[in-house]
Formats: sequence, C-alpha cells, structure tokens
Amino acid sequence: MPGVRFLIGPEFSPDVVRLQGFLARNAYRINCSTLHKDPDAAELVQANMPKSADLPLAVCPKGTI
Repeated sequence: MPGVRFLIGPEFSPDVVRLQGFLARNAYRINCSTLHKDPDAAELVQANMPKSADLPLAVCPKGTI
C-alpha cells in the first residue's frame, strides 16, 4: 500500500499533528514513533538527518524517507 508507514518526530509537534491529520483524512493508516519511546526511531533519525529541525520524518513502505 502506498503512503506512509511511520511518522517520526516529537509527539505533540505541530508538524507531526498536521501530518497525522492529513493522512487520517485521506484514509492512510500510519504509526507514529517518538524519539523518546522508540530506540529504532532514534537510530533511524541519527542515520538519516543532520539536525532535529528536519523532523518529522515520514518513512514509506519501501523504506524511503
């Protein structure tokens, strides 16, 4: 299924909330991961972005970010 598999970012970030709303309105099922609760998400962020200002990340089904 196309779309977004995971959103990674601060739980109550306006950008994360806005993306969650957009995806929900368009019938995409997603999981949200926070850096504080999910060590795999923190590792993914460290490997793929230079600074926290680049959050949130959207991880697609084929692994693209």
